[in-house]
Amino acid sequence: MRSLDFIQLASEKLNEAEELLEYNYSHVKELSKRTVLYSIEAVAQELGVEPLNILDGLNILPLRLWSEVLRLLEIKRMIDVSTPKDALELAREAVEIATALILYVKF
Repeated sequence: MRSLDFIQLASEKLNEAEELLEYNYSHVKELSKRTVLYSIEAVAQELGVEPLNILDGLNILPLRLWSEVLRLLEIKRMIDVSTPKDALELAREAVEIATALILYVKF
């Protein structure tokens, strides 16, 4: 799959989580977590590395963008201990970061 395919999957999971927020908190957190994982997968794909080795791909990014990749990893770590509402916010941020990084690399 291409990086844009993973961003699309992340966006779909984010939409599902947002729709469920008012009705079913139990699934919001899981969908948010999937959103974050797809976002990381998208960035890793664009950097040409495996998600577990995403830091190895930083060399193609300018130094000022390294913190964005680190923020994605921090979000991944934080999402497990977040409330469903906070997890949804973190998922939104992950999609925004991933989209921006992919657009930077592509263009």
